[in-house]
Amino acid sequence: MIQKYEMNFGEKTTLIFTAQSRKIDERFRLTIPKKLRDDFSIHSGTMLKIKTGNKQLILEKVENEKEISSVLSQQIDAAIVEKLPK
Repeated sequence: MIQKYEMNFGEKTTLIFTAQSRKIDERFRLTIPKKLRDDFSIHSGTMLKIKTGNKQLILEKVENEKEISSVLSQQIDAAIVEKLPK
């Protein structure tokens, strides 16, 4: 069962989120629970963006082809920068 949490930030902003612990396996993979996969229509081949900040990883579903191109381009750029001499 997925626990839901709700936080209110005034009249116009309410944040509802779920929290579950997951262990990364020996090949550094993370399994997304079936309920969440179903709720967000995540299937094999679905692309997710990973955002970081404030000691958090945030997964966000990529919705369209233009956004997929942008994400891939950013990943390629990051890989190139990583290979540059420091």
